[in-house]
Formats: sequence, structure tokens, C-alpha cells
Amino acid sequence: MGNLLSQRRGSFSAETYFMLKRIRIDDGFLILAAVLLLTVPLRWILAAFLAAFVHELGHGLAVWVLGGRVSGGAVSLRGARLDVLPMTPGRELLCALSGPAASFLLLCFAHLLPRVAICGLIQGVYNLLPIYPLDGGRAVRCLSVLLQERKKRNFSNRNGKFSCKDGQQRVQ
Repeated sequence: MGNLLSQRRGSFSAETYFMLKRIRIDDGFLILAAVLLLTVPLRWILAAFLAAFVHELGHGLAVWVLGGRVSGGAVSLRGARLDVLPMTPGRELLCALSGPAASFLLLCFAHLLPRVAICGLIQGVYNLLPIYPLDGGRAVRCLSVLLQERKKRNFSNRNGKFSCKDGQQRVQ
């Protein structure tokens, strides 16, 4: 068993045995949390954190369903992040879009948790911006890789006839 809380340079690390092996909390996040506590009503802070948790849970569940593995996570001044072992571009695309989808699903609960739904909507729209490392930027990168692979496949099929005999590919 690991320690429940251990301190490293510039971050705290909490060991957990759920989906993550290690969660890192950077000092910048702690400063942001302190500033938010002093300036924003607590109800809105809790709503934003719950919406962010649901967003990251959407990513984590997609990784799990697609057979991937989450190796850790981090919460920093720039937001939350899951560390995932490499996946194919198609699977990574689905995982990238699952976070905003989970955020948008919070709108179904707007009548029960209006603040959480509003925060989920804002986080979902923001994360779909096509800027890397946001989810939208990751999705654009995955789409470009998939389209390049498709172009290469189409190019090779047009410029040479292939036949498969005995499990080997031969150019005719």
C-alpha cells in the first residue's frame, strides 16, 4: 500500500486505488483555489468543481470502456488532466470528445442543479475550442491523423493493385 499523501517538489501527490494510481495537485491550483474562495461564492465554486469532476469522469470512463489505461492525473492552475497510456487516434478522438459530452449531459439535470449545469455548459464549450491541449485541439489532431492515414490508403490503392494470397500482400 502507498502513502495516502506524500509531498514532492511543487506538488502534492495522493495515492488512490480507484481508476488512478496517482493524483498530483500543483501549488498553482492551491493558490487558485484560495483566490476563488476569497472572491467567488462557495456554491459556484462547488458547482464548478463538480462539473469538472464529471467532465474528467467522462474521459476516464471512455478510456476504461475502450480498453485503455489511466496511469495518473494532475490538477494544476491550467485545469485537470488525466495521464493515459498511448491509444490509437480513433480511440483518442472518442476519449477526447467524451469529456465535453459528459459536461453537456449535466444540462439534463438543470432543473435539479442549475449551477452545475451552467458550469458544465461553459466547461464543455471551452474544452471544445480547437486549441491543443484542450479536448477540441486533441480531437482536431486525431482527425487530421485519421484523414492523413485515409489519404495514404487511397493513394496506394490508386497507384498500385494489391492482391492478398497466402496472407502476403503483393503488388501486381
